[in-house]
Amino acid sequence: MAEKQYVCGYKHCKIHNKIPASEAVIVGNRRYHIQCAETREKLNEMRDLYIDNIDKNVAIVELVSVLNQLIFTKNVNIDYMLFAMKNVVLRKLRIKSPYTLHYIAENKQIQTLWIKENKRKSGETFAN
Repeated sequence: MAEKQYVCGYKHCKIHNKIPASEAVIVGNRRYHIQCAETREKLNEMRDLYIDNIDKNVAIVELVSVLNQLIFTKNVNIDYMLFAMKNVVLRKLRIKSPYTLHYIAENKQIQTLWIKENKRKSGETFAN
C-alpha cells in the first residue's frame, strides 16, 4: 500500500509537491515540508523579535505583511533579514514603523556585517 501523501499547509509553499507522511513536519494540525516549516518558524521569530524589542503596539497584520513582502516578493534572504533585525535590536536603532524594515534590508553596513559573519562561519566549517 502506498504511503499517504499530504498537501503542504504553508500559504507561501514554493515546492508544490505533496509530502509523504514520513517526511511531513506536523505543526498544530497542519503538515509542512521541512523547508516550509523552517521558513514559517523564522518568520514567527522575526515577528516576535519586532514585537518584544522594537514596538509592542505594532499592528501585527501590517508587520506580517511587510515581512511577507520582503521575503516572498523582494526575495530577501530570510536568514539575512533575521540577522539584520537582531543587529538593529543589539544596536538599539530606532524604528518607527514596520515599513522601515525595507530600508534595513538595503542597509550597506548591515550587509557588510552579514558578509563578514558568513565568511567567519564558513571558515569555522572548513576548520572543523
